[in-house]
Amino acid sequence: TEIQPEAATPEYPDIDPDNQGSSITVSPYTGSENRTTFGNWTPQTYDVAIHLQDEALVGSHIDEITFQVKKIADTSGYKVWLSSQLRVENDENVPDLVCIDVTPTKTGNCTVTLPKPYLIPAEGVYVGYSVDVVKESSASGGPVTVIDQVKESGFYIHMSRNLLKWTDLSHDANMSAVIDVKVSGANIADNAAAPVAGSNVYAKTGDEITVTQEFVNHGAAGIQSMEVEYKLDGKTYTKNITSKVKGQFGLNTYATFTLPAISEAGTYDFSMRVVKVNGKDNMDKAPEAVTPIQVLNTVPKKRTLMEEYTGTWCGWCTRGFVALELLKKNYPDDFVAISYHNSDPMEIMSSAYYPSPVSGYPDAWIDRGMSVDPYGGEGDLSRFSTLDILQWRNAMFANAAIDLKAELNEAEDEINVTASVTFPYSDDKANFALEYVLVEDGMTGPAGTDWDQQNYYSGDTSVSADLKPMASKGSTISGLVFNDVVVGISEIGGISKSIPESVKADEPVAHTYTFYPDYCYNTAYDPIIQDKQQLYVVAMLIDLNDNTVANAVKVKVEPANAVGIHSVAAETSATAASSMFYNLKGQRLSKPQKGVNIVNGRKIVVRK
Repeated sequence: TEIQPEAATPEYPDIDPDNQGSSITVSPYTGSENRTTFGNWTPQTYDVAIHLQDEALVGSHIDEITFQVKKIADTSGYKVWLSSQLRVENDENVPDLVCIDVTPTKTGNCTVTLPKPYLIPAEGVYVGYSVDVVKESSASGGPVTVIDQVKESGFYIHMSRNLLKWTDLSHDANMSAVIDVKVSGANIADNAAAPVAGSNVYAKTGDEITVTQEFVNHGAAGIQSMEVEYKLDGKTYTKNITSKVKGQFGLNTYATFTLPAISEAGTYDFSMRVVKVNGKDNMDKAPEAVTPIQVLNTVPKKRTLMEEYTGTWCGWCTRGFVALELLKKNYPDDFVAISYHNSDPMEIMSSAYYPSPVSGYPDAWIDRGMSVDPYGGEGDLSRFSTLDILQWRNAMFANAAIDLKAELNEAEDEINVTASVTFPYSDDKANFALEYVLVEDGMTGPAGTDWDQQNYYSGDTSVSADLKPMASKGSTISGLVFNDVVVGISEIGGISKSIPESVKADEPVAHTYTFYPDYCYNTAYDPIIQDKQQLYVVAMLIDLNDNTVANAVKVKVEPANAVGIHSVAAETSATAASSMFYNLKGQRLSKPQKGVNIVNGRKIVVRK
């Protein structure tokens, strides 16, 4: 259904003889990324491209293109090409600028010099290569070399059998094609660096402000030193920065700036200018950048939520168990992690009612916006790589701070939850809601029952250090103690009108909720809570615009009359629910009543 662009006849002008200067390599590979491959050895054609478009390159010319050759014996039809657009005709790629046949003689780098340099226009150019896999092979890897990091517009692919239209896979596959481009011309200076305008920086009134500034190399000499001038709130500062960036286009370096506190809330411009690079005048076309700083009276602490989906029958789910224990031990106040169980004694709902879609186990969702493996993140099981994603999410703005208190009454039949949500800004169209989850630590059951955890890592000597304790256990683990288990929920997706549409900056919004622990059941209709002294309540602030979690907090359920408020506002840098009750007329009840109650679609009789 997608319409391709009309065929074009772009210009390929001669280069001005005076347009000469230094040369620089544009490459996605810096040496820190992992190289891997894409595709397989099934006969078909692979066309691979990157889109070269950067203001700093406009007016320079492409001289050479380097790509990777994997297996000469099983491939042929190599081509290197340039095109103003990506277009397929009769199932074949049709570049519209130049296409050069190539006959590699060895594996590894293959460098092709253009017979005529190409002048880079403002709209950029697609740089690519093609290869035919001509022989079926079960060999590992594939014919296309990539790195495991995203570079914008860094991996376009067309395949004659599997991907019949040009597709940008850079973000979907988290990959970038390894294509190096040699660029030269009068516009390429030896010493050139550009600061990058950042997104909003949030700071608290009265506190020192920390800004991490990114700088990008555009010079053939790289960046060994910079002299910068920066401004904030009418004051000007200078700083000398050292670096070790080699002369490759697009490599970046970072520097941290500590700025004096600002006493008044508001938006301020942090202006950065690179004056000198390597002791010479900065020749970059864009030597200045501005990053807005939002100074607020309250800067909420962000706690990322990870919801794990698991089951004792699932042998691979032991890695999810390990992930939650690592978070609990090492980062008890940085993240919120909870566990939904499936088809075991801790299951409280069918998977059809889960907050997020789950297609296999173990699974986990980060802030209900990103599906990951609870231990291996996006697939790297060699370490606890999910932690990288959690820390990345924690650096984001949290929208609001949540104060939370949960108290068990004297009769121990009610858990009264009090939440106070403070937004650092005023908003007449706030679209948020609160959701609560009751979780329990220390859950365990008798051996020889469905409480036994299956363990597919038993005896596996190749696992990471984190998983070695599981490898040393048997294929069935009895007596495992489960923490962070979801035993009760409010309304999934947020309680209607729990947050008003209009909120005022720094004015707390109060909300209360009650859990009834004696009426929390698993799906076998058995009471699920084992120890009321090991209960916790999680509060989530749901962003109703996309149903993701903007912030979360977890507190222990305190005994009656205990002081247990957990103040997140002070920590600034600073569906069927198991506690939803109805009578036989379908009317919502605030608490269970004597007689027949409907809980989770089941009839429960209260006799006293």
